Amino acid sequence: MKNVLSIHRGGEPHWVGDGFPVRTVFHPPADVAYSREIWAPELQRIRGRWYIYFAASDGVNANHRMYALQAVGDDPQGDYVLKGRVGDPSDRWAIDGVALELRGKLYFVWSGWPEAKGDFPQVLYIAAMRDPWTIAGRRHLLVAPEHAAVTAVSTAGSWPSASA
Repeated sequence: MKNVLSIHRGGEPHWVGDGFPVRTVFHPPADVAYSREIWAPELQRIRGRWYIYFAASDGVNANHRMYALQAVGDDPQGDYVLKGRVGDPSDRWAIDGVALELRGKLYFVWSGWPEAKGDFPQVLYIAAMRDPWTIAGRRHLLVAPEHAAVTAVSTAGSWPSASA
């Protein structure tokens, strides 16, 4: 798997690859904290600009963190600039992040580990944002699995969604 982010333009998601235009919009430099294991990109339109949030690491799963790209223009298949890591002061494992605007304020929701090292359970966190790429303050636990059967085998706190 290539460690790049590409935008496909087309109709339904299952049509991707059926002759619709695709453009690679981000190819990280080698040997940086976000150059490998790029997961779960989210393309979002926030306050009139396109952003892509993605999880990436240096090749070690425990080092996954969230990052943000901002479109240079108004074309989601256009050029992007890396705005940086989207993280709170705990600097812990983070994947599957999405931005959420509620009553004029921005928030970031992501799946993470409660401790510095872990795997299960995954929980959901929320934090206020200063802008679409900067968390302002600390994270707050939003959702955690409650039952032993879930915490032993499932990533119940994964895949947040900003749908209303």
